[in-house]
Parts: sequence; structure tokens; C-alpha cells
Amino acid sequence: MSWFDSLTASLIPFVPKPIMRRLSVRYIAGEEREAALVRGSGLAKAGYRVTYDQLGEAVTNRAEVEAAVEENLHLLEDLVAQDLERNISVKPTQLGLNLDEEFCYTSTARVVAKARELDAFVRFEMEESETVDGTLRVFARLRSAYGKHVGIVLQSMLFRTEEDVRQLLTLDQPLNVRVVKGIYVEPPEVAYQDGAEVSASYLRMVRMLAEGGAFIAAATHDEHLVAGVQEILEEFPE
Repeated sequence: MSWFDSLTASLIPFVPKPIMRRLSVRYIAGEEREAALVRGSGLAKAGYRVTYDQLGEAVTNRAEVEAAVEENLHLLEDLVAQDLERNISVKPTQLGLNLDEEFCYTSTARVVAKARELDAFVRFEMEESETVDGTLRVFARLRSAYGKHVGIVLQSMLFRTEEDVRQLLTLDQPLNVRVVKGIYVEPPEVAYQDGAEVSASYLRMVRMLAEGGAFIAAATHDEHLVAGVQEILEEFPE
């Protein structure tokens, strides 16, 4: 990412909320859970699969984590009550990873335990490269305890990710991975800086996961990658 992109990203917190609201309306379902559920219901009726993600990462205290946990528990209950797809995403630093790894695990486990009770699914997101090790350690415990009810996200821009895929595939447990390019500004020491290299890594990851029998959620608007993913998955019809 260029210095201009980095500067722009750093200034986002200073943009007045009314302006940000107009700019983000295409990407954010609503400021409250009720509005998000209405939007999600409309998308479901139009034939789309839906996951719900409460925004707000890098929390600074345990009270914020507790609030996020409670919101996600209520969200899962509302999805059941409204007969909507029971699929949510949570961010590690929103659930306490930067505060204490054990606290993050116990907080996230409360959400995933509720998901198991309701036959729902929780996607444990991925954030900056500095958080990857902690995120994967917490996910390993969640995966061992809750199996098919929890999944992970992996970023093709990071050099390390293909090895992370290999390690995840060594365990005889359900593996559900959302594959993304990655949106964080990462240094050249840890991440590809060239878009073509990021895309090539993306398709290598998809192939590795398909060969390993994982469920793949390919997240991309890139038509080249969409075609590449479809071609790979056609080799693995099961």
C-alpha cells in the first residue's frame, strides 16, 4: 500500500460521523443489530448467503469485551428467532486478544458454545500480522472444543500463510477457512507487496485447502480469482 493510502487510512477516525455514515452505507448493514437483521433478511430472500459481523476491533478494556460478547450472544438468539442464517464473524482483538490471550479464549468460547447450542457457526477473523500467532493459538483451542461450529480466516498476502495452512491440515478435525487477500498495511518483511503475488498465493492456498479436504469460503471481488477458484474446486467435486 502506498504512503498516500496509509495516510488516508490513518485519517479515517477524524472524519465526522455524518460524512462517514454516507460513505459507508454500501458496506455496513446498520448501526444497530435490528437494522442489520432487516438488511440480512432482505439479502437472504434475494438468494444470498449472509454472515453478521459487529464492528469494533482493538478494544481497550474488559468491559468492552463483555459488551461485545453479550451483543453476539443476543445476535445468535435473534438469528434463530427470525429463522435467518446462523452465521456470525468475530474479531480476536474485539474479544480481548490484545488484553490477554486466555481472556480472549474464554470470551470467544462463550460465543462459540452458544453457537453450538443453537447449531450456528462463528468465524474467528484475522487481523494484523502481529496478532496471527495469538489468533491461531486461540483458534486451535476453539476448533478442538467446538469442531464444525468455528472457522478461521487466512490472508494470502502474508508469507507465512501457506505454512499455517499446512499446520492446520495436520489435525484430524473439521476445518473451515475463509480465504482473503488481506487489507492491513504490512511491511515487505512479512507480506507480498505486489498484487499479482498476492493473487498467486491466494490460489495456492485454495488448492492446498481443497486437497486437504477443508471447507473453503473464498472471499474476493476479483474476477480472475473467482475463475481460478472455480477451476480448482471443479477438480474436487466433493
